[in-house]
Amino acid sequence: MFYRLYHQSFIKVYNVIAIQTILIAFVSNAYSFDMEKYCRVNWLLNEDDLIRSFPYRKYLNSVSFTNFITLQKHREYLQRHKDKKNGNRLRTMGDDFLYYLGEHFMKYYPITKQNIVEKIDIAELYIKPGNKGFGFMDYRKNEIYQTIGYFIVGRIASFIQEEIKKKQWNITTSEHQFIERRLRDNKIYLSIQTDTLTKLISHIQKGNYQYIFNRIYCKLQGVFYSIVNYLKNVDYLKNYIKLAETKLTLRTYRQYYPRNGQHDVNIFQIYDQNRLIGYSIWLKRPALKSNYFAYRTKRESVYHRYLKWKNKIPGRVVLVTTGGFTNQHKQPEGLTVEHGKVVNAVILPERHGLVIVSKEGLRVANLKRGSFTLPITSTKATKPLNPLNSLMDFSEMMKWCIKNDATLFQTQLLAYSNRLLIDKTKARKNPRERRILALITDRNNNVQHIIFHIEKNYNLADITEHIFELLQSRSNKIEAILNLDVGSYNILDVYDNRSNKLRAVTGPVSISKATNLIVYTR
Repeated sequence: MFYRLYHQSFIKVYNVIAIQTILIAFVSNAYSFDMEKYCRVNWLLNEDDLIRSFPYRKYLNSVSFTNFITLQKHREYLQRHKDKKNGNRLRTMGDDFLYYLGEHFMKYYPITKQNIVEKIDIAELYIKPGNKGFGFMDYRKNEIYQTIGYFIVGRIASFIQEEIKKKQWNITTSEHQFIERRLRDNKIYLSIQTDTLTKLISHIQKGNYQYIFNRIYCKLQGVFYSIVNYLKNVDYLKNYIKLAETKLTLRTYRQYYPRNGQHDVNIFQIYDQNRLIGYSIWLKRPALKSNYFAYRTKRESVYHRYLKWKNKIPGRVVLVTTGGFTNQHKQPEGLTVEHGKVVNAVILPERHGLVIVSKEGLRVANLKRGSFTLPITSTKATKPLNPLNSLMDFSEMMKWCIKNDATLFQTQLLAYSNRLLIDKTKARKNPRERRILALITDRNNNVQHIIFHIEKNYNLADITEHIFELLQSRSNKIEAILNLDVGSYNILDVYDNRSNKLRAVTGPVSISKATNLIVYTR
């Protein structure tokens, strides 16, 4: 079945290319948009107005969105077009035209269940080099089309995610599994949660009985907390049922790398009243640098890539932990880019924390704000971007990543700019161990990155609120608080100043199982 579907799709895509190649010469001359005439008539408009007021619907009615010969011809003409007012050549106008055309194509011809395979066909034509008629090796020409293709398949994935939430998409059918596989082939990984029964069977097969016992215990705790919280809100019981409020305190555990009377690494034990619940590792920036390994290559796992890199900088690794979340196929969830290379092109709308790792350090952007500004580069600050909804902004972000050798990944944003964001009424109530990354500016104006390693079981909303209150008492500003993956990837290794791993401050899962890693070095 899979072979037949794949074969049919393969034949369909390349029949499209063959037909276009034969007919383009005739169709382009007989029924095409006159770009030169449009520019002559509108010669008084500046670059922005010329592109923004362009009749994209009329254009798409006369030029096929996959007629790459004509698209490239018009793109190159616009690149040569001069601003009549000052005589400057508008070198980026052709690129901007294609980006806006892609946005309008998705607007005029939205994704539906009926046309989703057709949309994937179109996206693949854009992504794959060598099938556009102007050269396999012309990277500059192909790059812009690939960006448009990634944006389209990203929107397709977001559509499917919403259908899954509404229970309108059955991921077990052969047709939908085939679609998911085609998306994976184009670096699009869906965020599909494995059901409880499948997880249980998998852990039984692996003999992870302690893990199974812990999860059952956590589920029972979740039921208990739900009952108590319900009773607390019943009017006539409010005065009779009170739970002791949690107040986190820190006790110094270890300190490493002294500098000017302070330490670059400070490790604290975390107490909830008189109970030890975990550790927090405070990492001073910019003395400590951050790196991110986002994916496995065809030849090497994330672990082996990390080891090879670590051996080149002996004795410098301070901490390594899991970062972004991983789906059931061991692929990264949400937008992921490593050193300018796209790993997963899907921007998940509900994961508002975009972690940016570049030469300037680790920063966090809030996608919920609608637009954000990328970190200031050595030249100038970038303009506000909204890559979730704008193809133009998505392309700007991708170009910035390539230029700055930057890495991105998405995760849950729990607090941002001194404001708690997690909604306790909507957050899942299941208690479990937690790993949380906080970025703050302390009272001495030092930037600190803090890893909270919570070994006891807490629901996410409660522990986030307690950590937020703790940080408020010790900092000038809380830049961001992010949720990191635990569960099957509960990985944490911390090293002392002699590169010995601390036995007390460690995650239960071996680093060899890693699907991604955040690494701090000195």
